[in-house]
Amino acid sequence: MNCMKKILLVLLLVPALSYSQSKKKKRLAEEKANAELVAHLRAHIQYLADDKLEGRRTGSNGELLAMQYIIDQYRQMGLEPKGTNGYIQEFDINEGRQVDPVTFLKVDGKMLELKSDYIPLAFSAMKTVKGSPAIALSESRQPWFKDMKDVLEENKANPHFDVEEEIKKEITKVSAKGATALFVYNTSPLVDNVQFNKNDKTAAANIPVIYLQP
Repeated sequence: MNCMKKILLVLLLVPALSYSQSKKKKRLAEEKANAELVAHLRAHIQYLADDKLEGRRTGSNGELLAMQYIIDQYRQMGLEPKGTNGYIQEFDINEGRQVDPVTFLKVDGKMLELKSDYIPLAFSAMKTVKGSPAIALSESRQPWFKDMKDVLEENKANPHFDVEEEIKKEITKVSAKGATALFVYNTSPLVDNVQFNKNDKTAAANIPVIYLQP
């Protein structure tokens, strides 16, 4: 009886050992597959997030690079193209209001730099204006200037003060008096937060409105 028990014990250990080795191989295979998947995902993310892709902004060269990269991946995967142009499906994107590329500002023959020297506000009229204005003298049929210093200081404790609304009120006043454009600037140390608001929904003013950078 003792001999029979030993033989049975050995026979029972063999399948148990075989099952344990199979389970280990499966776990190692899964770990390897997961590591490869993570490596592939990291490589995709690193490429698509690279600075040379310029944030993949619409219309940029970086967007084209990203598009071609994704198309190449689809081809390698054997995916069938379903776009209107192969893998590409074009659609319109509304990015809000944009500064017209032909916009320029010239003072005494010198061309000023867009964004660093001046910003046309989103509700500015799209017009060409010429003149010989004086900052301290508001004449009809000439551009006018508005320093936001006083109104900013008067409202610095007002959490509901809206500088854009104040500028729009000023446009109404000066255009009624014959101003052909309004140049806004700020000589106070207070931050005015005036900027080009691409999400502005108001109707365009009847005169150009330009913010002069400090």
